[in-house]
Amino acid sequence: MNPAIRRGLAAWLLVPSLAAPIPSPAKSGTENQLVPSTGDQRLAEIELLPYFYPAGTQSLQFSSYDPTGGNRDGEYRKSFVKYVDENGEDVIFDAYGPGALQRQQFNIWSAFAGHAFVLKPGAASSRLRYYFDDEENPRIDVSVAEMFQGKSGRFGGPLSFTGNWADADIGLPIPTPDDGPLFGVQYRSLPFARRLKITFIPSDEYRANLGIDSSSWYQFTYLLYPVGTTVASWSPERGVTGRIERQWLQLGEEPKAPKNSAIAEREVAIEPGKATTIFEHSGAAAIASLKLKLAPYDRDTFFKTRIRMSWDGNRPAVDMPLASFFGGGGADFATGASVPSRTMRNLLFGFDGENGTFYSYWPMPFWRSAKIEIVNDSGQPIVITASGSIYESNQVKYVEGEAGYFSARLTRDRDEGDGLYARAFREQGLGHVVGRTLYSEGYAMDGDEFTYIDGNRSPQIHGDGTEDDHNQGWAGAAYRQPLWGGVVNGYQGAYRLHISDPYVFEDEIRTNYEYSKLFRSSNGAVETVFYYYKAGLSPRGIQQTDMVDVGLEASERAHDYRIEGQTWTGQVRSSYDGYEKNVAANTFLDEGRAFNGASEFTVAVHPANVGVKLRRLISRLGNGVQTAEVHVDGVQVERPWHVVQSAAATADQAWVDTEFEIPAALTKGKNRLRIKVKYRGSAKGEINEFRYWILSHVPPRTF
Repeated sequence: MNPAIRRGLAAWLLVPSLAAPIPSPAKSGTENQLVPSTGDQRLAEIELLPYFYPAGTQSLQFSSYDPTGGNRDGEYRKSFVKYVDENGEDVIFDAYGPGALQRQQFNIWSAFAGHAFVLKPGAASSRLRYYFDDEENPRIDVSVAEMFQGKSGRFGGPLSFTGNWADADIGLPIPTPDDGPLFGVQYRSLPFARRLKITFIPSDEYRANLGIDSSSWYQFTYLLYPVGTTVASWSPERGVTGRIERQWLQLGEEPKAPKNSAIAEREVAIEPGKATTIFEHSGAAAIASLKLKLAPYDRDTFFKTRIRMSWDGNRPAVDMPLASFFGGGGADFATGASVPSRTMRNLLFGFDGENGTFYSYWPMPFWRSAKIEIVNDSGQPIVITASGSIYESNQVKYVEGEAGYFSARLTRDRDEGDGLYARAFREQGLGHVVGRTLYSEGYAMDGDEFTYIDGNRSPQIHGDGTEDDHNQGWAGAAYRQPLWGGVVNGYQGAYRLHISDPYVFEDEIRTNYEYSKLFRSSNGAVETVFYYYKAGLSPRGIQQTDMVDVGLEASERAHDYRIEGQTWTGQVRSSYDGYEKNVAANTFLDEGRAFNGASEFTVAVHPANVGVKLRRLISRLGNGVQTAEVHVDGVQVERPWHVVQSAAATADQAWVDTEFEIPAALTKGKNRLRIKVKYRGSAKGEINEFRYWILSHVPPRTF
């Protein structure tokens, strides 16, 4: 090894502890909580990724999934439109803040009819209106072309993208490239202080063709922050897109680029069945980049050389093939023969099949020690050339307990013909998902994503097609974009980074991909990698401290339950959102009440709480929009409890778990709360309730 490389290696392995804090997050009103900046800044400052979100942050999504449990996703009046507002406009998104809409995926230009794809006239000229903070006039009023097709300087640039039919490879007749986009994606953040409502105004041509199949899809992913978080609603003057554009135009290069990072290079030979440590460090630091070169580079070594990462003496947080960790996969699938020879670059990881190289720019903090090993499970000797960079002192300091350990998990699942869904990811503890890859074989792209967070039995993230979940449409193509793309296409080999739209969890998270009936005997196989940050052994979390069973006399008496303006009482038998192969997979009978006045009850909470979550079981049957005020010990919470669901759900798909966050200012130090839920409006003139679960956000080391 030459002297220059030896000096670099020493610097990488012996870098001093970090000293300077990350400059971006601002303190919130609660102790030791970091308020996340809105999406544009989160995209620009990748260094923020390891930081946890404040207790009570919610990851949510509006989409055009079929509320009856079938495969009629995108049916205009049943799935696409949630309700018609007082102005006669079709509402597709409606949420009270503070929050931020971080991602828009749109697919309305074409339809499948008569065994061929056809253009839907008037799609590009249809309009989207964005109403902020209950303003009478929309602050944004643009055509679909202006929002997604780069026809506007305000919403054009690299944060928007439209796929082209010329890139599609579906094996069926398709429109010509001039007929309109394959799909559209927009990543410009739209923060809202009080409320954001989005309406879709179909052009006359589009309205005349609404009967063409069920082909009007969208996914709008957003975050809600705790009440009291300071968020400035979107305006044309705000934004930090210049730095983002520079990063996105230089894929494969370090997007964080901290000054004076120590860089090292090391070459090691590893015999079959052996492991070698390529990085080891004692003390606090953070890995900023990792680059590897593998020789020989072939299918055997690509899929059978393993990387293992451990932080602070804990069990490995990463242990999987190099291929899987850096974006390749599906070794046993038909596509596995070609994936190693391809090149994939995104903002934070990738591989180059021509040069046999890999890179990762995930920030990976640790506080006592770190170890990275390479394990040779192939049948031949290999040589690994490793280099990397690390955050030095006076650059970035991650505070233990406020930032998490980087982790990645590989999951494989197969449908033997009677499965409901592919198990894609499950984790317990406190953290947030920041990326994922998916490879599949014999799997129908029409399968929806179901992501359940913190025990909610309704998915907070419900997709409307696997390629759409990965920001594509109509199967997609091998696009290689900064935050999403396809190594193969949108469902046989795809990736998506969740930098500004993370899935935040405090207790548990589960993601499943539905096995669609589109191919009834597919015996599909799915392989996923999820990238996430997770707390150590003493995380903040959630503790259920009470449950009110409405309609059950003993429970109502124990909680001093009272109701005024009751309009109904009785029993309902139904299920939650179901999978196509078993719509009634989670069916049960429960008692409940409906009212247009108010209900009150007293519940127990943890005295060390930093906020309280109310989870309420409702029926959405014929009553998709239900709005209420929430009062805590006589004080009204600023955000209303606003439930927006499609009222087209059938009787066997009525159950919904909906959640409401009470800020710590109204709960801290208390062990009991008097809750009042007051009717404010609904599609049916009443709101309903069947059960309440009381969940206390609890800081570390209290349970």
